[in-house]
Amino acid sequence: MLNEDLNSNLNKNYTFANYIKGDFNKEIISFSELFVNDDKIKILSFYGDVGTGKTHLLHAIGNKFSELFPNKRVIFVSSEDIIREFYSFIDNQLEILEIQNNLLNYDLILFDDFQYLCKKEKAEEIFFNFIENLFSNSKSKIVLTYDEPLPSLEQKIKKRVFSRITSGINCEIKTPDIKTLKLIAKQKFVDANDTVQLTNEATEFLANRALGDIRRLGGMITKIIYKLLDNPAGENIVTLEYLSSIFNNAEPVPKNYRFDVNPNVVVENVCTYYNTLPKEVISKNRKKNISYVRDICVYVLKKKLQISYEEIGEILGSRNHSTISNSFKKVERMIKLDEDLKKKLTDFINKI
Repeated sequence: MLNEDLNSNLNKNYTFANYIKGDFNKEIISFSELFVNDDKIKILSFYGDVGTGKTHLLHAIGNKFSELFPNKRVIFVSSEDIIREFYSFIDNQLEILEIQNNLLNYDLILFDDFQYLCKKEKAEEIFFNFIENLFSNSKSKIVLTYDEPLPSLEQKIKKRVFSRITSGINCEIKTPDIKTLKLIAKQKFVDANDTVQLTNEATEFLANRALGDIRRLGGMITKIIYKLLDNPAGENIVTLEYLSSIFNNAEPVPKNYRFDVNPNVVVENVCTYYNTLPKEVISKNRKKNISYVRDICVYVLKKKLQISYEEIGEILGSRNHSTISNSFKKVERMIKLDEDLKKKLTDFINKI
């Protein structure tokens, strides 16, 4: 993850062009464009609730920077990924220094969910020495996202780090209103399948059901697109009646399952949250980021549905009992060390 060349780990689909502008985010869009074009501004940070489009904007900044400065290096860093890397080498200072030095070679560093780097007591010195070195590097521009206001974050991080953050531009992404969510819904359908049309009533339905969460909206649209692909009639107009048949009626559950929630919906929800395709999780792909999401799926399926490892294995591509058991135990070990992950998964399970 931290050894990517140039800008290869940026999501090219997340750009300013398809980032819908509304009252909730117009200020941070202006600041982001200023940040990209002004080399004197070294730090940009913004916060907002889950599903307000922070990750999209982060990639959009990286993609615009790469477009303007093609010879400069950009890296997107998930704080959860870097935490896992640090924990992997917690007793190996040379490996940790190599990770730090590698990051310092980038011209623009995009940190997603920065708050997770601020809550790890067991590795506090490692993280904060790294962050302070990063902020002291005159070459690098840094963008941070987090999910709580600055006053709340201030209580959880060292004063020097907080001082560094507040020396740059800080801004909030507010919760999008219904009008903006309707525009986002239409844009997401264009991005996913430009032959599909939404009626006004269907757009209104999706915007209200999203509850202000863009990520939730994206998950619903992904589900609709999959349903349309399975429709032999080739339906390309999404009506309110069609949506009601998908979201208001209980989905069919295979007879051999003993629960009310369709396991495929659980997997879709986890994959949507981690910006991963379900087919990658079910495949034989062993990349670290895919394996991590697969492990999370195992844990959530087990906790939510209380089913056997064999049944979970069948859901996730016919994997054996031992593989699924190891995945579940791996996540159990992770949440013992990571209270934030534990809380996130508990909340996630309760909401499904």
